[in-house]
Amino acid sequence: MKFPKFRPIALTAGVVAGALALAGFADARPGHHRGGSGHGPQRMFFKAMERLDLTEAQEVELVRMRRALREEAKSVRSSMRDSHQTLLAEMKKPTPNREEIKAIVKSGAAQRAQMAERFIDRALDFHALLSADQKTKLVEMIEKRQARWERRHAE
Repeated sequence: MKFPKFRPIALTAGVVAGALALAGFADARPGHHRGGSGHGPQRMFFKAMERLDLTEAQEVELVRMRRALREEAKSVRSSMRDSHQTLLAEMKKPTPNREEIKAIVKSGAAQRAQMAERFIDRALDFHALLSADQKTKLVEMIEKRQARWERRHAE
């Protein structure tokens, strides 16, 4: 089903979905990936961008964006590892502190939300660089992906 009036919503939904699962990023060189990272919606976003017949300037900007996000994600992952160790230490106690555990989990969720917001900002900045044809093609790719997802998850 296509809803031409809702294409901006479909695009925004795709960008938001990409942001929600932000964990690791593909290597900044097109076609190269670090083992174990770049999975989920953010990878799908970058793969979609690579299918849009980008100009050289757009490709340079995409590489810059990937590198910046990867660097930002490194610090978040480091902080998350520290939080995980703190959580593990708390769980090893005979009587773990419920409030401490909730605070650790809440902090991790806030960090992931902050990274998601950074991804959305950068993705929308890049979206602004796309031509009208590229934007149309991107929306079509998102719609096809959504349709595949709905078929797989239909009850």
